[in-house]
Amino acid sequence: MSTPGVKRLVRCGEVVREHRENAGYTQQQLADLSYTAVSTIQKIELGKREPNRQVLRRIFDALDVFPLAQDYLMSLADQPREVQERLLADETSEVQEQDLALLDSLHHPACIQRPATFNVVAANDEFYEMYPGIKEVGNALYYHLLDPRAKYVVADWEAQAQLFVSAFHCLAPALMTREKWDAMVRELSTAPEFVRMYKRRMPPNQFIQDRTTVTTRNPATNSEQVWYRNVTTMIFPYQRSTWYMSFHPVTPHTRHFGERGQNDG
Repeated sequence: MSTPGVKRLVRCGEVVREHRENAGYTQQQLADLSYTAVSTIQKIELGKREPNRQVLRRIFDALDVFPLAQDYLMSLADQPREVQERLLADETSEVQEQDLALLDSLHHPACIQRPATFNVVAANDEFYEMYPGIKEVGNALYYHLLDPRAKYVVADWEAQAQLFVSAFHCLAPALMTREKWDAMVRELSTAPEFVRMYKRRMPPNQFIQDRTTVTTRNPATNSEQVWYRNVTTMIFPYQRSTWYMSFHPVTPHTRHFGERGQNDG
């Protein structure tokens, strides 16, 4: 539960207002769709009320905010101020040495990035080889939308770019200042596809479908590789303000849970 009397840093009301306006709903229409009092919608958008999870879940569902973003925002909003401050640390916060050590130990592409901005703060050589040019760009979202190499390197570019844009749309209003959010939108809007993707509404089941994997193309050989993508965070000795994004090849020999090999005991 939220700590009484503590001013929140996570602004879920901004997400509600942004997605309501994007959907073209009035506050009354959203209230009807989410079986919520219109006064509750108004107070949430103004930041004057912290809704319980059940109410917020109904509102988010009515706006097609995808479940992963819902879970992250609600979990973060429940934390005390000092925890929120750490998890929303600005771009100057340093990456822990143990996180870098784990990154270096991985044999497949992986990076450490900031949620919402998608700034890449560290990556292994395999990641930079998979996405040529992303080291100079320094941002996974900007790379997909603004670097022309991305459309060749990412074979399923439309689906992957939509994933990043939709995640940005769900997280940015709650996790960054309005000035930072507006500045990123202005820069991203120079990409011809951005506004269409930003305004696009997708049912959550359709959004996740076919996006658990990424297909990349090797510029040197023109060969394609399908990868599983995993996003996680470190929680020991405390939860980080960064996310891990790692990739593991999909092969016909991938073992499933419960299968045993010849050498298993």
